[in-house]
Amino acid sequence: MTAPQLTDEIESRVWAFEAALAAGKHPDLAEYLPPSHSPSYLPVLRELVCIELERTGALEHRAASYYLKRFPELSYDPEAVAILTQQEARSRDEDSAARGSTSHGGEEPVTWRRRVITLYEEYKDLPEGERTAIVDAVARDIAGPQWKPHLGRLGPQEFQMGDHLEGFRLIRELGRGTFGRVYLAEEAELASRPVVLKIGTHLFDESTRLAQLQHTHIVPIYSAKSLNGLQIICMPYLGETTLSDVLATVRKGGGSTNAVWSTLATRRVSSGSNGAARPSQTTPDRRPANAALEALRRMPHDRSVLWLGAKLADALAHAHERGVLHRDIKPDNILIANDGTPLLLDFNLSAEVRDGEARQAEVLGGTLPYMAPEHLAALRGEKTKVDERSDIFSLGVVLFELLTGQQPFPIRLGRPSELCPVLIADRKNGPPTSPTLRRVATPAMRAILAHCLEPDPARRYQTARALQEDLQRQFDDLPLRHIREPSMRYRLAKFARRNSRTLAFCSAGVLGLGLVAAGIMYVQQSERSVRAQAAAAQATALNEFNAFQNEARQAKLLLGLPTKGDALAGEVLCRSALARFGIPESQSWESSPTFTRLPPQEQLAVQQLAPEVLLLCSRAVRVQAAHSQDEKDRAARLEEALNLNARAAFLGGTRLQRSATLQRSLLLKLTGRDAEADRALAAGRSLPAESASDRWLEIGELLQRGEFLAAEKLIEEGLSTNTTDATLWMLRGACAAEAGRHADAIAHYTTVLALAPGFYQARIRRASSHLANGDAVRAKADLDVVLASSPNYAAALLLRGIAHYYCGELPMAEADLTRVIAVEPTNTRAFFIRSRVRAAQGNAAGAAADREEGIQREPGDELSWIVRGVWRQAADPETALRDFEEALRLNPNSREAAQNKAATLSEFLGRNEEAVEVLDELLKRFPTFVEARIGRAVLLARLGKRDLAHADVAVALRLDQSAATLYRAGCAYSLTSKISPQDAQAAFGYVTAALLIGCSEDVANDVDLNPLRNHQADYMKLLDLAASKSSKK
Repeated sequence: MTAPQLTDEIESRVWAFEAALAAGKHPDLAEYLPPSHSPSYLPVLRELVCIELERTGALEHRAASYYLKRFPELSYDPEAVAILTQQEARSRDEDSAARGSTSHGGEEPVTWRRRVITLYEEYKDLPEGERTAIVDAVARDIAGPQWKPHLGRLGPQEFQMGDHLEGFRLIRELGRGTFGRVYLAEEAELASRPVVLKIGTHLFDESTRLAQLQHTHIVPIYSAKSLNGLQIICMPYLGETTLSDVLATVRKGGGSTNAVWSTLATRRVSSGSNGAARPSQTTPDRRPANAALEALRRMPHDRSVLWLGAKLADALAHAHERGVLHRDIKPDNILIANDGTPLLLDFNLSAEVRDGEARQAEVLGGTLPYMAPEHLAALRGEKTKVDERSDIFSLGVVLFELLTGQQPFPIRLGRPSELCPVLIADRKNGPPTSPTLRRVATPAMRAILAHCLEPDPARRYQTARALQEDLQRQFDDLPLRHIREPSMRYRLAKFARRNSRTLAFCSAGVLGLGLVAAGIMYVQQSERSVRAQAAAAQATALNEFNAFQNEARQAKLLLGLPTKGDALAGEVLCRSALARFGIPESQSWESSPTFTRLPPQEQLAVQQLAPEVLLLCSRAVRVQAAHSQDEKDRAARLEEALNLNARAAFLGGTRLQRSATLQRSLLLKLTGRDAEADRALAAGRSLPAESASDRWLEIGELLQRGEFLAAEKLIEEGLSTNTTDATLWMLRGACAAEAGRHADAIAHYTTVLALAPGFYQARIRRASSHLANGDAVRAKADLDVVLASSPNYAAALLLRGIAHYYCGELPMAEADLTRVIAVEPTNTRAFFIRSRVRAAQGNAAGAAADREEGIQREPGDELSWIVRGVWRQAADPETALRDFEEALRLNPNSREAAQNKAATLSEFLGRNEEAVEVLDELLKRFPTFVEARIGRAVLLARLGKRDLAHADVAVALRLDQSAATLYRAGCAYSLTSKISPQDAQAAFGYVTAALLIGCSEDVANDVDLNPLRNHQADYMKLLDLAASKSSKK
């Protein structure tokens, strides 16, 4: 596109937007933008934003940050950011002058300028990789666009103590930080119970993640609300003592009691009128409040640290196991409740784990003295892996400090840009040694801390659960499980403490009963050995159970509406899970040692989950059978699927009878046993759904049959009772995508990733919907995450190649598509897409070679058949038709295959009646599919079926008013004007509206508009409008 053409397009879109503003309307500027992959997208966006900011920004308090948040791509255009900032300042100054005001309640501009200049001077000499990461992080802290507009609202003049806010009365301020302020408040509707309110911005990420975590040692949330752009999180009031307060006691010197208890006793709150008065700073209250506090009071300080560390590690393990990293473990973020319970708090900097690590964009943050070396390296901009082990390092620093009153590494002062390399070097020297630590901690505790503080993450505890187990075992005087106990003397001392009564008895009787005592000790030792072996065996069985559950959960996510690749991966997961207990090979699997060693509750869980996994495995095998090109292989796979189904029905009994019967009916249909299939279908539908699992499995079968409306109804019912079921959200996203509702699909897949952060398939499907929605930039972001951990994943490579192509990044697009061909040679789509990419780069010979190769190769999947058919349509429509029919054989619900089949029948073969029949079947499955609906309207109009055509137009326009839909509505009314001439005026109206919005159809040569030529004057105006629009493109 040339520069003059770009200028014309900008002017036309700006003119249209300004005209709408001048008419007193409130236009959404997004509707005036070209596609995001267009070269004119950013220039047009920049112009429209500046116009809107000038016209409405100051009056509506709409700052540049509003636009940077809504259109993140502006952040990557320095010119746009500069223009926006200047325009915002101009609008603000004009607004202030008009109102005689000089302040908006936030910091004065000179203060912000001074801070920015300081930031620049501090980091300007760093290498670019380090500078970008650190400056981005600090910039977010001092003037982040997502909360800068609200800084003034958080001032003390906004909220006074005693104010009522969303059902709460503010009592006093407890603290403040980067993201807002924290208040003690009363909740009026619940007997004025004391609560903690966090008020600020950028808090809902924390509330979303805390909602996933239900643990005794993590501060929960009661509710989350919005108020005038601010976010309010309500939490229980559990006291005001943090581990920082305990550390202050440790540094003052110990006494007869441990520091945790003595700090609580000193700061014990007394009940007041509001239920939570200030902590006392006078004489310690030595009366324990409950048995837990009494037990804590009796502990020596080193054992209280073990006790507290085990609880915190348990909480951290709970978060990690649900895909959440804390990233800011430090004393200030550990609350010691009034009853002595330690709790993790402040998840503002937490991150969702994707494929075992936090995204690079999320690892910034934390507190330098408590950060692991790899976390510090990430802060400098290095591409290092920050994961659960980084949180373990931070907890190790906290426990070291709690034991000794000292930091394990030297205290450094200076600028962060200068400190990071020094802090990394300190940590690379290895776990610290300290005379104080040797004096106050046992060798086992020192070994635990050293293992936490290893500079190499691979040599640390690999999970917080392992750390928790060793801390708890040390507290219980048991041998450590995950590291070697360094001192035999202390191991014997542990044994003595565990068996003090037995040893006392033996000592008293040893003079007279030496042999008897020795015999008793031998028996006890034997019994302990047997118990230890049994415990180890049960631990192994529990590990197998946990793996079984995890693999079943992953398979369930994959096999809701599986592709061929999903089916293969899902089958592997199902068979691996089942093999852990010998299912289905062994008829006596419930007598296997692995199963019998499980506790009763876990045994029941296996018995209930096993038949579900068998049905999932059957589904996976069936999908692969559908994609098989070999009839013998297809028949064998279907028979295997039937066998798995029968085994599931036997194990599941009545609980899964409906799902198993419905699945069997589908399998029988695929094997050609239609009569049996019909009987099974009738029997299955007559049975009630006995469980949530039964309902979920039925949803999958409905989707396979193409009964999407029925499936969506069941999904809604399931989510009404369980909103955190990731598998249901995944299915809901698939339904929306299949129906062409890609904005809804994106929202549903985003929910899946919030609930199951490591599930890559949701990310791939979200990327596909982003592409369908015209957002190649966001699609690439999702696919980059997937390919970072699976660089040869063909489906992700193909989609990223398409995204690069839409963004104009042709060499990168070609590189990705070449890798697809190398990894998956049967993916003929890659040849056709690469042909386009090469043609766009001027490589005509390479494009022709790819096109010919794609036509000659046998497609290996549904979409490849479709793409080859599209390339064949014009030259050989009959052959193209067979390609689309093959795609429909693989997936009877394929919208793309059915649509292209109908188009081939109507546009290339003139068989409109057959095309209508194809679209009839498609709309039975997808009644809200606009393209099929408006396409059928045109075909019906061609066939002279006016009323039916108009009915389809009405439905389509209720669902969508895009330029494409309006244009085709005009075509339908143009054709029916041959029957009813009055329809011509509606046709002119629809086509004119489509052209004004931005339709690019060739009006002059569209035969469906030929009937309008009878209205010459109006037709010539239409042609003039089309020509003027075309000249500006």
